[in-house]
Amino acid sequence: STLEISSEDLSGISLESSGNGESTAALTKFCETARRIAEISAARNAAIQQKGAFIVLDGTLEAFNATEMRAIKEMMAAAADNGVIIGAVAKTCSLLTDNGESLTSAADGVSEGKVGYIVVAEGISERHNAAVAVAKLNSSSAYLFRVEAATTENLKKLLPELKMQSNDLAFPGYPYGLIMADRFARISNADAELTKTKIRATAAADVKALLKHEKALNAHRILDRM
Repeated sequence: STLEISSEDLSGISLESSGNGESTAALTKFCETARRIAEISAARNAAIQQKGAFIVLDGTLEAFNATEMRAIKEMMAAAADNGVIIGAVAKTCSLLTDNGESLTSAADGVSEGKVGYIVVAEGISERHNAAVAVAKLNSSSAYLFRVEAATTENLKKLLPELKMQSNDLAFPGYPYGLIMADRFARISNADAELTKTKIRATAAADVKALLKHEKALNAHRILDRM
């Protein structure tokens, strides 16, 4: 099934400009939600087709609106039906300890450079129904990552798989599959400018009106290239 993003799921935000930056925030939120839903839907389809597989998302398993929550539930249901374990690895972590210290920094302090993980939460809320761990996946890594799965048991099965994939010299401690996913998804500035040119040339009137607002924000880029 196809999940559609409704205005209710975007908390009633408006794309009309108010002159104080709200339209930019609204458009950014809409685009981020659309991308997130596409990623979750792709993972759900993979879970249906690849029985017994491990599927890893870039980011977390937290839902930020009703559409994302519904999409994640459908993805997890498909995974459970086919013996698939779905996890997520976040490159950044804003979680803090009780004394205000960064969670990853505190975990790094007690890890003594050893490979391993610490489960810090499970079933936090309805919109974040997952087990969360902080993990060091390679002894040579200077980084610890936030790793999530549906349950602690799933984490125990997922983390050894991630460890085996985290030996690439380009970024030790970070799963190689996610390195490649980032490389394939990244768009160069040249490609971005070409796409923008095509959009400007073929856009409908309402989109061209939106592009006019961009000029108020990008003049400094011309000076940056001079």
